[in-house]
Amino acid sequence: MKDSSSEPIDETVVQDDAQRADSKDRSEAPLNPEAPGYAVERRLGSGSYGEVWLATHENTGRKVAIKFFSRYKGLDWPLLKREVEKLVEVLSERRVVHLLQVGWDTDPPYYVMEYLPGGSLAERLAGRALSIREAVDVFREVAEALVYLHGKAILHCDLKPANVLLDDRNQIRLADFGQARLSSETGPALGTLFYMAPEQAEHGARPDVRSDIYSLGALVYTMLTGKPPYSTETASDELASSRSTRERIERYRRLIAESPAPSSHHHIEGVDRTLVEIVDRCLKKDPEERFQNVPQVLEALDSRERQRTRKPLVVLGVVGPLALLIALAGVGVWARYQAVSRATDALTEQTLASATGYAELIGAVVDQNLSAVQRRVERESEQPELRTLLSERASNVALQRYIEGLYDDYRERYFHNWVLADENAVVVARAPFDERVVGARYAYREWFTGVEDVDPGRADPIARPRRTTGITLAFESTATGNPILVSISSPVLSEGRTIGVLAATLHLDTFNQWLADAEGPPNETGCPNRFAVLLNRGQLVRHPCPSEGSPKLPLMRQDYFETPVVRGLMDAGRVEDYRDPLRPGRSFFAASLRLGSNADWTAIVQHDRTAALSPLTELVSGFTTLGWIAAGFGLLLVMTLWALLFRLTRTRL
Repeated sequence: MKDSSSEPIDETVVQDDAQRADSKDRSEAPLNPEAPGYAVERRLGSGSYGEVWLATHENTGRKVAIKFFSRYKGLDWPLLKREVEKLVEVLSERRVVHLLQVGWDTDPPYYVMEYLPGGSLAERLAGRALSIREAVDVFREVAEALVYLHGKAILHCDLKPANVLLDDRNQIRLADFGQARLSSETGPALGTLFYMAPEQAEHGARPDVRSDIYSLGALVYTMLTGKPPYSTETASDELASSRSTRERIERYRRLIAESPAPSSHHHIEGVDRTLVEIVDRCLKKDPEERFQNVPQVLEALDSRERQRTRKPLVVLGVVGPLALLIALAGVGVWARYQAVSRATDALTEQTLASATGYAELIGAVVDQNLSAVQRRVERESEQPELRTLLSERASNVALQRYIEGLYDDYRERYFHNWVLADENAVVVARAPFDERVVGARYAYREWFTGVEDVDPGRADPIARPRRTTGITLAFESTATGNPILVSISSPVLSEGRTIGVLAATLHLDTFNQWLADAEGPPNETGCPNRFAVLLNRGQLVRHPCPSEGSPKLPLMRQDYFETPVVRGLMDAGRVEDYRDPLRPGRSFFAASLRLGSNADWTAIVQHDRTAALSPLTELVSGFTTLGWIAAGFGLLLVMTLWALLFRLTRTRL
């Protein structure tokens, strides 16, 4: 058995209203389920006559399902004993839930069955359809189980998804033989609405094997469509509103008689015509028009399977010429692919090697220039005259005159301005002179401290001048509104003590001047086919052609350097399909290189992939055009042969 719940309409019709009320009173009486030798654990479900509980056999530890009846008195003993007798009759059949033990002399009485943890087919469906393969497999298994039952002269009479259980191997087991009949028995056997054969709803009807065949058809219809035949919201509401069981049965009989045959399964993609015909024949309203026994159903399924087995062979013959054409063309395609692949690999390796060499060249140029400007600033910071002026606290006029002299000397050597600050971070001189800067305190700037800029409000009140020469990250002058600058600063030392800091600044445009001669003219995108990008400690300080709408330089680490694609390039050294964050939609060959003397700096060389591979692309395009023309003629010939073969074979299928 399994966990279960019932819906108002999907119930077996067995009682009239008075009987239903009486059963309800009895079933609501509290049970204290006990079964000798079993540890009762939890309730799995309940019905009109009692409850099903999960239990464990104390000696073996086996899980079982025990059906306890609500009260010892007032039960329909012939009906219940008949259910047990039917279970005993089919005890050896592997597709039927097995009866393990009966306890009629207890209060409440019970019987023990297998516990099937796979649940029911109803739970597996849960309002959705199964695949065609799954539905046909279950269809066949249930039909085989019915063959066995009918061979024992037993009619199930209540076949529905809730009564088809699944074992631990996902194979079906039939359950609930409460409505089962021997073929020789007389009297009605009501099943479940929408699964019950129409003749079962007729007064004085006597079910036979064809009634189970109708229910079998309703079962497979439900698996294919997700709901049973004739089941609509309107029909369900009308049946649910019936005032008595007899009225409900009569309405159900009229519903089937007056409704057109169900056809939703005709329109399911993948359902073949033979399967549709099998289901339609099972669901015939007239029992005489149905299969007359279940072996006929299985023979129809076998016939369908034989047709499906032959069909691939026929199709193979139909598409044989196409397969031959593909095989012949495949040699040419393979040869073309190999040639293109080798050429692409060679050209890729050549371009990557070129990018690496170019990165070395760019790195050498930038490294040489950066080292040169650092040496100049460091040399000027070591001048005795400057040290004397700062040590003796010379007048600002003298210091300003000295700095202006430096500015005049290096005016043609890229420097934008010169700044001199004392040991307290106060600017004592600037060239060109700027009254907004001179006298201001810059203890928060990297050019003075040697550490990255901080918010002015968070600057250390104790000035801590840098101890070594270095290059700062790019910044924007907040005092003058100048363009983006990079400072090269060096401490002014006297007797081992820092008495000031000398700094010179460069425009970011300076890097473009250094590399102008190394990059070619722009292409149709406005960007050279090969160009260099510069990063300082992960900060992007030079990109010659960012796309429109990109943020202005510099870009900090989190905006550019720490993006996965850039980090991947840094780790690999070179990449053949690099996606520049500032050039979306373009692919590049790229190589990265750290500068020798300035290890915080990295040069990235990018070569437009489309431009690099354009000669090979043009060659491949020409071959592709010729290939499509040849394929078109070959396909036309194959389709002609295919149409002829299809016309000759379709009637035989």
